[in-house]
Amino acid sequence: CPEDAADIPDIDEARLVILHPKLTHKRGVVDSDAIAFAKAATEHRGTANRTHRNMLVYLAGDRDRMEELERSVREYLAWREILAKEDDLDLTTSQRNQAAERREKAGQTTDARLLGAYQWALVPTGQPIEIGVTKVEGQATSLAERVSRRLGNDGALAVQHAAPAIRHQLDTAAEKLWADGHVTVRALWRLYSEYPYMPRLRDRAVLDAGLTGAQLLWEQEGFALADGYDEAS
Repeated sequence: CPEDAADIPDIDEARLVILHPKLTHKRGVVDSDAIAFAKAATEHRGTANRTHRNMLVYLAGDRDRMEELERSVREYLAWREILAKEDDLDLTTSQRNQAAERREKAGQTTDARLLGAYQWALVPTGQPIEIGVTKVEGQATSLAERVSRRLGNDGALAVQHAAPAIRHQLDTAAEKLWADGHVTVRALWRLYSEYPYMPRLRDRAVLDAGLTGAQLLWEQEGFALADGYDEAS
């Protein structure tokens, strides 16, 4: 839960950033604190421009549900404090058991509300960058798993990227790089990692697997691979 965009690493691997509880979002609000932070963090890391802008996705809490979560956290902390001071409070066995039961119940409520509160995936897209909002739900007890599944279903995060999909990018978004009929893998990967109008891949291994995988009709839907390129010849 970073409070400053400078705390978010600038690396070429997909990263889910859980936003600080004070940065919430509400359905229909286009300028929420969460969206403003996500946009700024995608474009900059501290005072410097961020390089790998297509590697970040954010998860924000719902404004109303965060209030419910905070209430359950306060209740949990209150019962925990009571049990920590049971000797000073001279609690009876019955009172201690009741406090322990209430603390456990409050803890379970907090866990459930935490999963329910963080429900807005904020996804950078386009150029100039805009922040798309997707509601994330599900039965998984991991927030990251919920987000990954939803973005995978929406096509906003890929763990596989076949040769025809790569060729499509070479003929469209990467057309300038491909103008001479050849491009280095490094330059192509930088395009994927830096620009949110490109497909968002988990990491470079996904691109490498697509480049080296089997191809059908490679001349029309794929590409050839070369060990190097001689500028002179």
